[in-house]
Amino acid sequence: MPPGGRGVPIGTVAERYGVPASTLRYWEQIGLLAPPRRSGGQRRYDLGALRRVKFIRMAKRSGLSLGAIRALLAGHVDHTPAFADWASVARAQLQMIDARLADLARLRATIEECLTCGCQHPRRCKLLTMPASVVEVGWAAR
Repeated sequence: MPPGGRGVPIGTVAERYGVPASTLRYWEQIGLLAPPRRSGGQRRYDLGALRRVKFIRMAKRSGLSLGAIRALLAGHVDHTPAFADWASVARAQLQMIDARLADLARLRATIEECLTCGCQHPRRCKLLTMPASVVEVGWAAR
């Protein structure tokens, strides 16, 4: 519990960790955060909840979906996952990033080749014959 034993109000948590209060409430709704104790009708977050907010924020910034974060947090009600749990998920995330980078490199090379060729022939143009899944990788981040 933060100093004074009263907990940290939602507005302070939001400001301190750069997470809108509405997001914190949403994380409670979907089970990423346990509903905090209330004082005077206001949410009050204890030290464990603050650590969990930092963990969720880090995981989101690492590109994990809320579903993946929920799965990672499952069974860790009063604390954040151990480093070994996080490391396993992080390694899998790195493999996905590497695969996307490889797809993007192939797409880049194909577009550069297409610009050099300029033919737009339906049977010869690599860009026109490339599988849609590879081409769509370039647009996935938009």
